[in-house]
Amino acid sequence: MSYILEALKKAQAERQLGSSPTIHAPTLQAAEPASSAARFSKPMLLAVLGMAVVIGVLLVLVWRPFAPAATATTPAPQPQPQQPQPVAVQSQPVARPVPAAPTP
Repeated sequence: MSYILEALKKAQAERQLGSSPTIHAPTLQAAEPASSAARFSKPMLLAVLGMAVVIGVLLVLVWRPFAPAATATTPAPQPQPQQPQPVAVQSQPVARPVPAAPTP
């Protein structure tokens, strides 16, 4: 019976050798916890700051009130209405249609 049990354990170990670990597999623990300086590396910090700047700019663009480009304290002068100028119309002689021949 022990030979069968050993063979089953050996077969199980060989199957798990090439596969990914399961929930029941033991995990390796680090010898010492990582320091706070190692958690925030320079590229990570720059990426977070860059995203914060982009978010801030977008919020300013979305929340600012719409202001027209040409805001002045004095109103712009209104154009004076112009009176229509008479236009000289040249008349062309109109060609009269030729009467059709009467049909019998």
